[in-house]
Amino acid sequence: MRKEILKLQEKEISIEVTGNVIASVRNKDIVKKGARVFNDGRIYSSSFVGNIDEEKLIALALENSDGSIEFDYPLQNCTDNKRSALSEETKNQDILYADYGELLAELVKKYPEFIFSGKANLCRVTKELKVAEQAKQTTQKVDYDFCSWYLCYKHKKSAGIIDGYFGADTIAGYDLKNEARKYYKYLDVFTKMVTLQAGKLPVVFVQSSQLLSKLLESIRADYYKKDIGLFKGMLGKKILNNKFTLSDVSYMPERGSVVLFDGDGIVRENPIFPLVKEGVFQNLICDLRNAKKYNLSPTGNGQRSFDTSTTLGFNKVFIEGGSRSVQDILNDLPECLIVEMAAGGDFTDTGDYSTPVQNGFLAKNGVITGKLPQITLKSSLQKMLGDDLIEISSNSFSGLEYNSAIFTEMNVLLN
Repeated sequence: MRKEILKLQEKEISIEVTGNVIASVRNKDIVKKGARVFNDGRIYSSSFVGNIDEEKLIALALENSDGSIEFDYPLQNCTDNKRSALSEETKNQDILYADYGELLAELVKKYPEFIFSGKANLCRVTKELKVAEQAKQTTQKVDYDFCSWYLCYKHKKSAGIIDGYFGADTIAGYDLKNEARKYYKYLDVFTKMVTLQAGKLPVVFVQSSQLLSKLLESIRADYYKKDIGLFKGMLGKKILNNKFTLSDVSYMPERGSVVLFDGDGIVRENPIFPLVKEGVFQNLICDLRNAKKYNLSPTGNGQRSFDTSTTLGFNKVFIEGGSRSVQDILNDLPECLIVEMAAGGDFTDTGDYSTPVQNGFLAKNGVITGKLPQITLKSSLQKMLGDDLIEISSNSFSGLEYNSAIFTEMNVLLN
């Protein structure tokens, strides 16, 4: 019999801004616990929000026989492992309140024609997995500080609910004002509408990860083995531009990932697991259940919360950067469309992609000249990350994205 206790604790301050003023401040300190018992080919489970005796939680799991599920895969041998990504800067939550308030006051004074709303969260997270099997007990534990903030803006003459947004997600530290000030050049030209001609132009998305969903579908072991995905049957073959390298990252706080152990208790020796390397399809992600089912090796990609069973998923996908910064690349492009908001787009089964652009800007040789009109962008995954790929930057475009920026050419249609 094997017993597991997964404990999650989140101590958080949440600040909400509405109509240019701080509307609410909330503090919470929540403990969540989940138990799993592996016995005679079945998994018995229970969960609880709040403090509860762990032996009682185990007993509740064993009583929940109707909710038990079958398992037929070997379990992971766990070892003690503890890591921290904490910051002195984030110890005092009152500092976030002061910084966020000062930033808001600066924006309201500098840009009185806009209305700002948003939220800032500062959270200290502890995740602990205790495993008891026979006479052995192990503990895996990770704790980290996570700050997530954003501000949406709306021009007072705009008919939209919001016009755009900016912010940042960071592990073990934050710098609200400096990050926000990088965005001021866009607010400065917001009312200057540029004109465009339909055709093929360089494009960069502020958040590059939105272009990866169709690719990631092919990299899951369960989908790949069922011939689901655009790149079915192409493992080990070249599928994209040789400038493109993608990895799944487990524990690397500097890359925004703090998954020390997965839902199965697996800790990777190397946190960087290559998925696509220089355009070649390298590996599939796999959890313990699918490893047994398809005769593969588990890769540390079992995702689980305190009240769920383990499912297959990505930790943190990371695009390997190139040699030049975002600004250096922009400086060399006569024109480049900067896409901030592109909601409503999607891929077809064949990889074709189309999306309307709700908010974007035009850069000419690195200078932001004005706001884009309503346009639609069209391309395909094979082209965007293949022959039409221009370059991948060495850094992310903004604080809302850890991934390097993808510069590619796309077809521009005027709405």
